[in-house]
Amino acid sequence: MFTFNELIALHHQQIDNVHKLWNYFWLATFATFTIGGLNKPLIIYLLLGYVVFALINARLILMAQREACLSASAIKSQADAIIKSQADAAKEKHLELEWKVVDSIQPWKPETIFKGHLLLTGFVVVVLGIMRAKCGAVCENPADDVGTAGATLSAASAEPAKPEPWLMPPMPGDGRFSPTLLLANASQPRMLRICYVTGGEGAFVTATTNTYGGNVISSRIYKGGCADVGGTTIELMNQAATAAQGTYKLISSKLP
Repeated sequence: MFTFNELIALHHQQIDNVHKLWNYFWLATFATFTIGGLNKPLIIYLLLGYVVFALINARLILMAQREACLSASAIKSQADAIIKSQADAAKEKHLELEWKVVDSIQPWKPETIFKGHLLLTGFVVVVLGIMRAKCGAVCENPADDVGTAGATLSAASAEPAKPEPWLMPPMPGDGRFSPTLLLANASQPRMLRICYVTGGEGAFVTATTNTYGGNVISSRIYKGGCADVGGTTIELMNQAATAAQGTYKLISSKLP
């Protein structure tokens, strides 16, 4: 048989357990969104793992909340019995004030908590599903790399690829090295259309491509012109004394 103080301590411990389980849930949710945002190809695996964790977590919260409700009922029952056992009117009045404090212990119904947990889990799953859908071909082919110019070169897309900007500094005055820029680096060859938009008069950049056989092909692209180049690795080099700027876009990820 628990004393009144023991019941109070037990209830506080059970409520603390519920709070800890909710904290684990929020931590897992935050970690899932963070990792998924940084590494989109992992979203599908994060989604599956999150669903399994959330269902187990919801079940544990439901059990802990039921225990908290039981201890709250026991506290109220024992407090009511203590008040009724007092013959002294002054003491009874004092205990009635304490009863108001005890009566304020109103834990939420376990079923309400469980349904709320499932709704939150469903919302997170939907958001992760949307992130996965928007990821598209990049998630299907994680080997497709992101060039240092900042554009993601998808292996396939429902819409034509939009031009992405590139910018290269001028070659240093001592001529010791030429600035280079990696536009593509993937396991499968692809075709890019590279355009040289802004630079010095008569200047050009050199597009260097590598293929499976190790062949290296170089192409000059003069200011105001464009060139279609293909390979597994595509790199630009600026040998002019002025900065160079232009655009590039993916034309095809299947080369003959």
